[in-house]
Amino acid sequence: MPEEITIKDVAKLVGFSTGTVSRVLNGAPNVNPEINSRILRVLKESGYLAKERYRPGRRTRRCGSRICMLAPDMSANWRNNPLCVRWLSGIEEACRKRDYSLDIQFAHPELSSRELVRMLRPYDGILLRVPSLNPEFLPFLPKNMPVVCFDSSRPQLPFPQVAADEYAAGKSVTDELMRLGHEKIAFVNPEIRHRELAARCAGYIEHMVETGKFRAEYLVMSDSEPREITEPQAAPPDLAGMLEYFLSLPEPPTAVIFANDWTAAGFYNACLERQISIPETFSVAAFDNTVSICEILHPKLSSYQLPLFEIAYRAAELLFGMIESDPPDGRREPDIHYLFGKLVLRDSIKPLHTPFRSCK
Repeated sequence: MPEEITIKDVAKLVGFSTGTVSRVLNGAPNVNPEINSRILRVLKESGYLAKERYRPGRRTRRCGSRICMLAPDMSANWRNNPLCVRWLSGIEEACRKRDYSLDIQFAHPELSSRELVRMLRPYDGILLRVPSLNPEFLPFLPKNMPVVCFDSSRPQLPFPQVAADEYAAGKSVTDELMRLGHEKIAFVNPEIRHRELAARCAGYIEHMVETGKFRAEYLVMSDSEPREITEPQAAPPDLAGMLEYFLSLPEPPTAVIFANDWTAAGFYNACLERQISIPETFSVAAFDNTVSICEILHPKLSSYQLPLFEIAYRAAELLFGMIESDPPDGRREPDIHYLFGKLVLRDSIKPLHTPFRSCK
């Protein structure tokens, strides 16, 4: 039995990208008429148009569909950030396996909400990287537009969501430090209004309270206004003052958890300036496991790895299911699917005693 022809096969035959073939299938107006005729002829001669999945005058769904990944509060400068690369890789892998075309859109401050929605209308579905502030354009989306949110959870949004359990991550890192003998554990959160960082901090607080070890002087938080569009920071924060604060305490912490790797890098710099040893004076742990940061710091930074690739991949799979339902399912129940990560132990944590291990 001959193999079923795919949109990639058609693209090779006609000499254009799968995205161009997809636009012709979707009736997009921005295709050169000669190219449009040539692709339609090849689609017909190859037998692609005879397939049951294709219906003239309506959008194809199973093959040749086009989705958009939208990060409305992130500038395009984030595109090569290691964390973004991980979730973009997950989306791209899911699209490759299911023969979907992917467009990547970051912030468009020049567009009004209605103009942004007009730009999104040609897509079969949207993967929305959840922004810090509620997106103003959402009420203008067509009711049958499939949307799945990812990377963060917002219970008030009326869409399926896939996110890391940041609260569980905070508890997990705190528990591991306690398992290694630390009881005087501090937590540093540079942005208390950042929902994910706040959830990590909440997990830490809950675990410290449960074990009777919470001390208010070990909790250090900073405030900043949420921004409509964020830019990656050029340099880690200056934490020299924070280091002096910890050293001035009658009982300094033996371990410090930072809400992300970037903030931990700032603490490393401050310790280097003061010739304070990590982990001899302070054991250090963080979140995100940004390898390009964790592996170059000395000593290498222990960090909680979030399943960003898996989150994005799972979100794309959910979106495909909504697109491929007949008719397309634009409003599923807004369930939140939480995924869990793990702490990657490196040299920045010094055990204060040998962890107990049961004999088997």
